Formats: sequence, C-alpha cells, structure tokens
Amino acid sequence: YTPLPEIRADSIGYGAGTKNLEIPNVLRIFIGDELSCFSFNDEVTCIEANIDNMNAEIYSYLFDILTADGAVDISVIPATMKKNRPGHILKILAPVEKSDRITETVFRETTTSGVRISNVKRKILEKNFSTVTTKFGAVRVKTHILNGRIITIAPEYEDCKKAALEYKVSLKEVYNEALILFQGSF
Repeated sequence: YTPLPEIRADSIGYGAGTKNLEIPNVLRIFIGDELSCFSFNDEVTCIEANIDNMNAEIYSYLFDILTADGAVDISVIPATMKKNRPGHILKILAPVEKSDRITETVFRETTTSGVRISNVKRKILEKNFSTVTTKFGAVRVKTHILNGRIITIAPEYEDCKKAALEYKVSLKEVYNEALILFQGSF
C-alpha cells in the first residue's frame, strides 16, 4: 500500500477492466495539483564557533552586525569548553552566497580562532501578515500555514512594545487584544 500524496483534486475518474475474480481490476485516477505544506525549501550555510574567552556584552553588537550582513538566524548556546571552562557556541544560519562575509565578521568581531561551516537544508512554512486595529493602534499579526491551515498566530513584538509604551499598559495586554481581534476576524 502506498499512501496518496496531499493533493487538491480537480477531478477523479474510476474504471473497471475485465472480470477477474482472483484480483481486483479497478483503476482510479486523480487529476490535480500536489499540495506542499511548505512555502519553500532552500539551502543555507551553518557557521558555528566555540567561544570561551569573550565578554558577553559583545554578543548584542555582534548580532546587529551579523543581521546587517544578511544572517537569517543567530543563536548563542551555553556549553562547557576545553579545560571545563564555561563558554558559548555561536551558531549562524546565512544564505550560502553571504557565508564568506559573515565568517569574516565572526573572525573580526569575536575571539574565536576557527569556525565550522556546513550547508544545511531548510523547509519554511508559508508566512502571512495581517494588521488588526486595537484600542492601542495598529498591530501586525504573523501567521504560519501548514497544509492550508493556520497553525501559529503571533502578534508582532515590536508593534506590541511600541503600543504598550505609548499607552502605558502592559505588553501582554496589547498582545492579548491583538490575538483576540485576529482570531475573531475569521
């Protein structure tokens, strides 16, 4: 048995062949488009460095520069390094064509003496943005789509932060109102 792929069927046809009592002789044909649950697949470069002797305040500055250089994801992971010293693993995902520039930035701005580089495949969910009008102003709401269904709803942090500061209310209050308004819109 082979399961059918997820498709949007435009038409389905059935047909029966000659009579044979030992095995079924039936054909079913689907005409349509295969559904992809991801908006795209791509390949990025993963750049990693072990860092155990750098002032942690530098990371904020580094993140800004790496983002400006085109990094799509940056993280710092606590780790135990050689000689049992606490340290960090700097992990960056970047478009393949920008990996050399980002690697140079890592060498220039950190204390690492080496990086690990590998190409990795990604699957990205479809992402949509909508705007809701709250009593605190407009707030963008991001959704992720999987197989045609919304699976994640997230009001944009920066919009919520700006409104919370302007109206002197909690960030959570703005966030929750945006979420409720968006969910009530469909």
